[in-house]
Amino acid sequence: MNNFINNNVKLYKIAKLALKYKATSFNILTDLGKKKFFNQKVPSFPKVITLYVTNRCNLHCPMCLNANYRNNNQVSNEININTIKKILPELIKYKPLVCITGGEPLLNKNLFSIISLLSKNKIITSMTTNGFLLEKYTQQIMNSGLEFLSISLDHYDENKHDQGRGVKTTYSRLIKGLNKLNNIHRETPTNIKINTVIRYDNYMVLSKMYDFIEKLKIDEWSIQHYSFTNPSAQRGINKYLNKNNLGEYIVGNPIYTTSFLNVKQIRVLQKQLTDIKRKKFFHKTKFSIKPEINDIFSYYQGKPPSTKSDCIWPFESVNIMDDSKVTLCLGNEVGNINDTTSIKEIWNSDRTLNFQKLILKEKILPLCFRCCGLKFNF
Repeated sequence: MNNFINNNVKLYKIAKLALKYKATSFNILTDLGKKKFFNQKVPSFPKVITLYVTNRCNLHCPMCLNANYRNNNQVSNEININTIKKILPELIKYKPLVCITGGEPLLNKNLFSIISLLSKNKIITSMTTNGFLLEKYTQQIMNSGLEFLSISLDHYDENKHDQGRGVKTTYSRLIKGLNKLNNIHRETPTNIKINTVIRYDNYMVLSKMYDFIEKLKIDEWSIQHYSFTNPSAQRGINKYLNKNNLGEYIVGNPIYTTSFLNVKQIRVLQKQLTDIKRKKFFHKTKFSIKPEINDIFSYYQGKPPSTKSDCIWPFESVNIMDDSKVTLCLGNEVGNINDTTSIKEIWNSDRTLNFQKLILKEKILPLCFRCCGLKFNF
């Protein structure tokens, strides 16, 4: 969670959160101390729990990493309030950050009951939405106690954003929702962020996008590098999956050439990012970019990451998905809430520990080729 609540949130807001969530703040400091002084890489309980509250979505984004999973699991039991009540004692005890996503989480009728229950028990919550239903649920979002809200917006041009999301009026609905958020005096969410994925139609205008975001008067703008797999990477992934019994939930979107961007395009992108870093010193909207990359040319030209790369996801977080499945990264199922009353039991199970040992042994799996959780070192 310390990576989530970083210097992109204003200091006074961090102080406010620390006072409001004292147990969470204490746990963060304790875990940092154990990691620094005792080299304890894995905490006793996951720091982050991501709830995939629904597979359903009202958009058709071609870049969606969850689309294949969703299409293969049309009939499933969504996370409901009873699921949360079952694991609530552990959440109260260990105070992880709970991230809510989907599908589109606003399609789950239990959503605000879930957020309110977590908030009342001093558990920090975040949610990612595509913004299509933002205007409809603005007041409920603000009343729920949600602390962090991330909204997907990929272009300042209405037609291009809608084309990239597969549904018309997506842009106009999102902007109306943002304006409504700004027009209501709000104490929560503490941080409202726009998330933009680098695409073929926006990599050359990202600096202008920052100027546009500044006018929206939100807290933060985050750029996400495009997650893709080229043919060579896909062959390696398929071979590895056939050899090992691992999930295939997140592998990146397939492209049919080695590079996502050519050298000339990467230079344009690089200049855009340089302009943005200059602007962030006088723009009020905070800026962040993920994942961390030490060589943007190697990343977009399809070079595999080296074993010097690092990822904390398998060692700090779990996902709770449809039918109460508990997974680590890459969709690797390690347990089920229906079979136990304890996330900690699943966290300390042989299936979880064996996967963590695998990551430590091999450093980088083929499936990590463009995972957004990786700190890329080429």
